[in-house]
Amino acid sequence: MLVKWKIPKSNVHVVLRDNASNMKKAMDEMDVPSLGCFAHTLQLVVHEGLLSQRSVSDALANAEVIPSFTVLKCLLARENEGDTGIQTMKTTLLEAVQKRFKTIENKALYSVATLLDPRFKDRYFTGADNIKHAKDALTREVEKMEA
Repeated sequence: MLVKWKIPKSNVHVVLRDNASNMKKAMDEMDVPSLGCFAHTLQLVVHEGLLSQRSVSDALANAEVIPSFTVLKCLLARENEGDTGIQTMKTTLLEAVQKRFKTIENKALYSVATLLDPRFKDRYFTGADNIKHAKDALTREVEKMEA
């Protein structure tokens, strides 16, 4: 690879690679320093978490979505002495979670499932308006069954 692209090995500080064993082995055989990509590793961790559910639909359409989102936001927002050097990353992750999940509590499927789960009820909603929205959605569902 380096020969083909005419890159002297002395110019290679580090190769950023995915975490596949064949990639690590190739870099070792080339005798160049390499590191696994942090973003790729984080993506693999999230993927494994989703696969730990009985099915992806269990992870995406159950009562644990809103509580998980709420707890994740709290953990990312909490400042600790040990955050030195990673505070920017925590802040960026928090902003991304808030952006991508900002309407999660307004989704009837998630909010009703959370309300009906005796572990959670209305404890993990982030505001009174969201609790009211969830209760209204539940009421609509009950009314549909009665009709």
